[in-house]
Amino acid sequence: MSYTIYTYPDNFKVDMALIAAEYGGISNQISVPKDFEFQGAFNKSEEFLKISPNGFVPAMKTPEGGLFESLAMARFICRSGNDEKGLLGDGAYQSSLIDAWTDFITFYIVDNYTIYDLFGFKFSDWGMKFDQTKFDQAKEKISKGLEKIDKHLKSSNGYLVGNRVTLADIWLACSLRFPLTYSLDQDFRSKYPTTFKYLQELYQKDQFIKIIPKFDFITAPN
Repeated sequence: MSYTIYTYPDNFKVDMALIAAEYGGISNQISVPKDFEFQGAFNKSEEFLKISPNGFVPAMKTPEGGLFESLAMARFICRSGNDEKGLLGDGAYQSSLIDAWTDFITFYIVDNYTIYDLFGFKFSDWGMKFDQTKFDQAKEKISKGLEKIDKHLKSSNGYLVGNRVTLADIWLACSLRFPLTYSLDQDFRSKYPTTFKYLQELYQKDQFIKIIPKFDFITAPN
């Protein structure tokens, strides 16, 4: 089997699928074309619209047809590899818990990611204007999510669900990569020590290192 993922460079949503592929032992079956032109002519072509009806990325071509939406793609990769029960849960309850946490992360972290990360520091060269109100609102929502995650991790086996890495852990680590690089400084992280210790351990795992280059957490606001 071979699968092709279309995306713009350095897409944290695609990193989730690629890390899942490392766990499932199928990374050699996945290609990510480097010459793909984001918002180019191919996005509007009939061929691409069969893969992604809206012409959006990320999108994936499989032997059976196209897939779109990052979590659907990641779950497909999990099911296609040899670690499906580990990544997606063993049984209806554990699988549903993993789904619950991935939804939680999307609501509290990812849905606020663009505002927080892009407006959290000044992109004057891009013509972006810093909006303190939007920044504070996004920061507050992310804080509420991290507060609940931190409390949960203190009473868990070190992971969001069960006693090993699942798709939920991968999704959280990927979604926080850029905020940790640019916005979530040391003072902010000190409020959630269990969460950020756990994240550091995730980023050091071989399956993560192969996909996410080593990076430093920001220490102070820019």
